[in-house]
Amino acid sequence: MYFITIGETVTRIFVGSITAIRQTGTPSGINKEEVREPVYCSVKGFTGDMQADLSVHGGPDKAVHYYPNAHYRELQQFFPEISNRLQPGSLGENLSHHLFNETNVHIGDVWKIGQAYLQITQPRHPCWKIDAKFETKGLTAFIVEQLLTGWYFKVVEPGLICPDDEWVPVSISQCRYNVRQVQEICRQHRPKVEDLDHICTTEGIAKRWSQTLTERLKWIEAHPHV
Repeated sequence: MYFITIGETVTRIFVGSITAIRQTGTPSGINKEEVREPVYCSVKGFTGDMQADLSVHGGPDKAVHYYPNAHYRELQQFFPEISNRLQPGSLGENLSHHLFNETNVHIGDVWKIGQAYLQITQPRHPCWKIDAKFETKGLTAFIVEQLLTGWYFKVVEPGLICPDDEWVPVSISQCRYNVRQVQEICRQHRPKVEDLDHICTTEGIAKRWSQTLTERLKWIEAHPHV
């Protein structure tokens, strides 16, 4: 397991209440505002943050959504017409940082950020609400295709997190694939059985996602020629 040496730190925190998406009127928690003071992070996420559809957002295994700062540069390049709106926090994330992305973290990694301990549980699976918010067809598809998704954290130990808090690695995952590699494997038509089994049994993986991958693994084993 390889961790980037931590020098300059730029941890940013975003929270938001439920509001309606202008284009559709659908309730959503995608609209966040940056917080510049310490915020308590419980097992349910940051104080003051809300999710509208709890069937796919929130819960213990998806309490905090992280999105890499650097991804916005790529999104701005491919969607210049909305580049001024594609800013950290605009995709509904709660945390962002300029050092960490899907290539240098693993499912199961535990980090101490401020007083809280957070564990990576799964990549984010973006939905249609991103297109609706930005009124831009294809934005969600681009994020998915390019694997610019970010990930979710479980809060292992609650505590205060401050903007610019340092990330300290606490527990190193035994997963042999980083988050991006996990995404690449899972979107294959027929991933290797041993790879899928390794991923879905990784310590710390979100329970619901592990169950989904386990069902897929069973199907592949039952249909070897499909």
